[in-house]
Amino acid sequence: VAIYAECGGLMYLGTALRDADGNEWPMANVIPGLSVMGNKLTRFGYCEARATQQTLLAAAGETLRGHEFHYSDFTAQTAAVLDCHKTRDGEVLKRWQGGWQVGNTFASYLHLHFAQRPQMLNHWFAAARSAQ
Repeated sequence: VAIYAECGGLMYLGTALRDADGNEWPMANVIPGLSVMGNKLTRFGYCEARATQQTLLAAAGETLRGHEFHYSDFTAQTAAVLDCHKTRDGEVLKRWQGGWQVGNTFASYLHLHFAQRPQMLNHWFAAARSAQ
């Protein structure tokens, strides 16, 4: 099995979710970490993410482009595998770490469009085949 999850899928695959009232709910515990809901956008807009290691969708050094839109923040117990940044008019506005790979499971807040790089699917299929 090779699992890809984005945004709410990342939250579900985490260890727990803390809602806006402070209640904590158990999640699937596939990607060790805690999602905490906020009352404002944490990140919004288009960004690029460079893989720092082999992931389900990209080899180390490859870049993914996508969109983030979320009111939560995920604090992982493992290191992130993506170096992310947002640019405008050629200027880097913000940098952060994101995306987590555990075995054949990859999850991040990044919403991707697979037509940007069909090789992403080849990486995913290869991981799925090797897991059989």
